[in-house]
Amino acid sequence: IIPEIELPGHAKALKKSMPEVFFDPDDKSYYLSVQGYNDSVLPICKYGMDNKFTNTLNGIIQDIASLFAGQSTLNYTKNEVSLSGDEVAANALTNYPLCDKGVYKNLKGAAITHEFFHQLASNLPDYKLSGWQQLVQSDDGEIYKNAANASATGHLWQWLPTNNKPVSGLEMSSRLSQAGYPTVLAFANLSYFDMRYDTKWDEPG
Repeated sequence: IIPEIELPGHAKALKKSMPEVFFDPDDKSYYLSVQGYNDSVLPICKYGMDNKFTNTLNGIIQDIASLFAGQSTLNYTKNEVSLSGDEVAANALTNYPLCDKGVYKNLKGAAITHEFFHQLASNLPDYKLSGWQQLVQSDDGEIYKNAANASATGHLWQWLPTNNKPVSGLEMSSRLSQAGYPTVLAFANLSYFDMRYDTKWDEPG
């Protein structure tokens, strides 16, 4: 069992539950997630520059790990927490002045997210961070220069289909594994339970 807290995308509930920490009115970025939300990405450029944001996020991850470590009925790898890392809208964090400062200066798009995870892993050396391959790898198969090290990573789920173009899910997985990342094969076309059996419109999947 690996507990997960979704961030920086899919974080609408987190932002709504603690707006005084996880909402920043200075972030004027306009985006839409795959699911149609325009307020689901954390203002992660606050990490390392805003003590309340940084300490609260670190504390949530530590608390989740502690909660699971305290039970005896589940098989749990100590201090491993999944952070998802997937489906961050392309235009998120594009109109946010804080992203032009500190370690995020001169970074754009997914590179900001990778730097955030790199900083998070550096600040929580006793914890293993897991998530989708987007934590460290671009959709063209390249592993980002500022990605978290393999030694700080618990598991990465590689979801792109085996027949993905231009880089197949198999090749993506191979690159991750060769770089030392613990890689779980989760190809969408083979392992997702919500796919249709055939192309008929009345097939519910």
